[in-house]
Amino acid sequence: MNSKFFICVLLLINREIECLNWFRQCQRPKTVENFNIDKIIGTWLIYSYSKGTPIDNFKCMKTIYKPTTQPDAIISNSLAWSFYTKWLDYSVIQYNDYENGTGILSTLNKNDRSIDLWNENINYYIISTDYESYLIGYFCSYKYFGMASEHNYYVLTKTPSISDDLKSEIKIVLDRIVPLDFEMTHTDFNNCNNLS
Repeated sequence: MNSKFFICVLLLINREIECLNWFRQCQRPKTVENFNIDKIIGTWLIYSYSKGTPIDNFKCMKTIYKPTTQPDAIISNSLAWSFYTKWLDYSVIQYNDYENGTGILSTLNKNDRSIDLWNENINYYIISTDYESYLIGYFCSYKYFGMASEHNYYVLTKTPSISDDLKSEIKIVLDRIVPLDFEMTHTDFNNCNNLS
């Protein structure tokens, strides 16, 4: 049996994501020029994300960017609630990756020469932001020994509801970068008490 077909069947059984998207190559979208990592420090809500990603069952999702003592680095702390896992709390240090271009946050420390064979480096591409009300990003990682890839587009906002003008501005960017067969899902913020 073809290995990609076998993986596809497993993914469909697990309902993780549309099979076609798993076999696309990770993208390198154009990112924000002169990106200022310090300006995104604070609490952001995960307003919407590409449907079919592993975060489908979560609600009340937010990301808190915190300063660190390391230069050009921030701590990314993601929080979400799920009926299955209750509260998810995930933190990682992200470094402004100047070697690959401004507006790319990498989980790999360029100053750390050690090799971690278990944790794959992930690049987070900051595609558009005004630093005050919204941030649009993309990240992708290879799985199953490089035979499949996981694509994630996301929109961060400061509030659970946004103006029509901002919605239109975000839609213009999403229409330009998100493949037609990807569907963005709005996060459920009902009965959330931890958004600040």
